[in-house]
Amino acid sequence: MDVGIGPNGTYERGDVPLTLGTNVVTAIATDALGNRTLRRLEVVRRTLDGPRLVVLSGDRQITNAVRRLDQPIRVRVTQQSGTPIPDAPLLFEVTRSDGRLLPVQTNQLAADWTREPNANTHGAMRLQLRTDANGEAEVWWTLGSEAGCANNRVCVTGTGISNKVFFCASAQPHPARQLNLGSGNNQRVEAGGITPEPLRVWASDGLNPAVGIPITFRVVQGGGRIIAGGRDGSPVPVAAGNADAGAAERVVVTGVTGHASAGFIAGQEGGPNRIEASFPGQFGLPVTFVIEGLIRRADQAGSFAGLVLDALNSGDSVTESLSSTYLIAPIVVSSTNSGVRNCRSSGVSTISFSGTGGFFFSLIASPEMWVFKQNSAFALLSQNYFL
Repeated sequence: MDVGIGPNGTYERGDVPLTLGTNVVTAIATDALGNRTLRRLEVVRRTLDGPRLVVLSGDRQITNAVRRLDQPIRVRVTQQSGTPIPDAPLLFEVTRSDGRLLPVQTNQLAADWTREPNANTHGAMRLQLRTDANGEAEVWWTLGSEAGCANNRVCVTGTGISNKVFFCASAQPHPARQLNLGSGNNQRVEAGGITPEPLRVWASDGLNPAVGIPITFRVVQGGGRIIAGGRDGSPVPVAAGNADAGAAERVVVTGVTGHASAGFIAGQEGGPNRIEASFPGQFGLPVTFVIEGLIRRADQAGSFAGLVLDALNSGDSVTESLSSTYLIAPIVVSSTNSGVRNCRSSGVSTISFSGTGGFFFSLIASPEMWVFKQNSAFALLSQNYFL
């Protein structure tokens, strides 16, 4: 299975035997968590009558994306008896991905391909040819830009011919050349604390994921430490010391999607922590993460602000619990519309919000209160600590 770009993973199963009539092909995909999806396709095999197309060579080749295949794709048109049909008009058309076609013999062209709206230096996505004296025609095929398994396809048809034939080819990514920031930048965390979100990067050839690339996460400011974190990639084992304590530098090998991630412990001194991620031969500057370390101050009260989108059931009262017994009653509750929103202190450790619709809230707590526990009854768009 080739993951490809986004959700367009591809796979190939060749030489599937078909019986005359309707055949049902079933594909079942299962992920690591046991989730399954199923697709069925009906393929009808019938006996050919009259002239037909025959594939001669060029199917199932492999090369890099946006590169010409080593061999041209070649077909022959014959009578039912097998006698070649010369000068038969054929249409070669790219039907999957964005590859391009060029004639091997320009004297067999039936139309000017340069007038096609998608024509470029690699050719066009449609090519009209006539067969030679042996009933054959062949074209050069430059694959499309996306990598994948059998993710490029060309269909060949002809006027008065009872069948169509297909060619498939697989495009491989080029060597990794660029690294992009995925997520985890600009987080705020208590000094010496672990970021709630891992630092995540994506390695690619400029379009397709690059698998198996060693990404080095390196702390360059703030005194923080890199630890294992996230589910992307495979961390290289630490040679010595306590891996859980972290290190100023750690290598993570990209996984099948081209992503790599690492956890981070902010420095004890507070202030900005800067982490760079890079790989050997990378084009451009390293990816930079900035994590703000916040120092707990005993002489200052803390505050918490958030956004309640809506209660699950209109009109219901819902309760959020704070993990501290040092709560001071909220000082500001504001709404995005004129509806009534009630907010009250419910003992020393809880706050209750009631009403429907979305509204902002903020509260002040003593310095010991740091964590807001999210309840499933609320969808919180943002949770930010301001100290």
